[in-house]
Amino acid sequence: MTQTPSLSRGRLVSSRYFGVFNEGDILHHGSVTITPIMNAGYIQRFRDGLLAANPELASHLGYTNSQEQKSLASQGLLFNVCFGLSVSDVSANGIFNLSYRDLRFGVPAFEGDTISAKSEVLGKEVRRDGATSGSVQVKTTAYNQRGAPVLQYLRTVLVRAEPEKTC
Repeated sequence: MTQTPSLSRGRLVSSRYFGVFNEGDILHHGSVTITPIMNAGYIQRFRDGLLAANPELASHLGYTNSQEQKSLASQGLLFNVCFGLSVSDVSANGIFNLSYRDLRFGVPAFEGDTISAKSEVLGKEVRRDGATSGSVQVKTTAYNQRGAPVLQYLRTVLVRAEPEKTC
């Protein structure tokens, strides 16, 4: 009989504790393909993506993939996909996200595009001696399958120190 690995907060295999982050580190997060069902479900559930929810408006504004006639991906879905890809590397040991800022969308993403993401560690900070957590600042960028950036944002996360250690 094989033993199931522990999934308690302190033992997540892919998570990083505060002390492991170093300024300048590049963290590669993987990829997800935006499917028509995923995009339509997100738009329907959250009523998000004025352009994605209105193909005629998107086309009028020039946001169409004219060669393949694929629908524009919801901007909210793109953010959530990018954020989700980064969780295991950036915030699985996080206590909470302190801020998101400087959200910028790049080239449009369409259904069928494969979105990959990476984060650069910009810095980290401890507010007091003996703290059991500290803040980590990262810049996360999502790219389409052609390597063109589709989204970028800065995030600050309060991250735990290793169990029984201080920052």
